[in-house]
Amino acid sequence: MLPAMTIDRNDFGIQTESRGARWVAWLTRDGSDKPLDSVLLCGQTRDEAESNARAWADKLVADPVLIRSSGRSRGVGAQPSLRTKA
Repeated sequence: MLPAMTIDRNDFGIQTESRGARWVAWLTRDGSDKPLDSVLLCGQTRDEAESNARAWADKLVADPVLIRSSGRSRGVGAQPSLRTKA
């Protein structure tokens, strides 16, 4: 049996970027600036995108099995690096 994975909401960072007429947000982990599991969350405003990212973080804390990445490079199809705009 695998040991239980426990995570805390503070284990995640939230990055945002304006993309055209919308904002995207993503969760980061372990000092990376890349989206955790290549998941981008959209919103019409920066606040809405960040709110969606916080809600996703809460779901991951409640059920860590949803986290697919193991911290290593995912290879083909991996999300390119994104830069954060303040």
